[in-house]
Amino acid sequence: MTKILENVDCVKCQQERISADVQAEAATAAETSAKIDDLLVRIDCLRCCAEAIEDCAAQHFRTTRLSMFTGPRLGTGLLCVGDKHVLWCVEGITNYIDTWTPSSEMIYSDTFVVRGYSAKLVYGISLEENVPHIAFYFRICRGENDSNVVWPFGFSVVFSLIHPTLSSKDGRYKVNVTSHNQKCFTKPESDMNPPCGFSTFCTTDKVKDSFIKGDTLSFAVTLEEPSVIDMVGSFMVGFRSFFQKIKKS
Repeated sequence: MTKILENVDCVKCQQERISADVQAEAATAAETSAKIDDLLVRIDCLRCCAEAIEDCAAQHFRTTRLSMFTGPRLGTGLLCVGDKHVLWCVEGITNYIDTWTPSSEMIYSDTFVVRGYSAKLVYGISLEENVPHIAFYFRICRGENDSNVVWPFGFSVVFSLIHPTLSSKDGRYKVNVTSHNQKCFTKPESDMNPPCGFSTFCTTDKVKDSFIKGDTLSFAVTLEEPSVIDMVGSFMVGFRSFFQKIKKS
């Protein structure tokens, strides 16, 4: 009987020891979990700080790049950069959007020369299912250098709305000359060819929410060398035009 009681006491002691060990492990686990939670919170804070620093750096870089791109004329007009980039900074765009009516006129840039071709940029507003959109066009003009350049115009035109801080958020669309109205790209017979571009480039709401800074909206066009497919298409267009002229004569 005494032996049995001793065994029972021994079992109780082991149970108490195990219980104490379990409680200690649980306390350690809880402490570790709390430390992990605290670490995760700190990591989230560091991530937010890193994102804020990245956004700030990107905004500073973007502003600096735009300032370099446009020089002292930032927000006041037009500038050609190199032989293929044109930037047009338009002030007072908010008032134009807010007061626009279907009878409002399109707004034209000054004439510029890029790759030897004279042209203008144009913006306005058009309605698509009663939703107002910014329209954005490139128009080739009659110029003094027309006899020294190749016709039809053979460059692809990339249209852009410049985001104030992040280039990854620029609105960008491309026009290939072979898939557009060819009258836009022939040698001008009047002051300007028909417009090339987009009547619904971007909704005015998105423009006001994302692209206007200091009541200024920045448009840009870039001329790109045609791909092999574009070159073949342009050759076929030119050949077809030449063949039609021969038939008429």
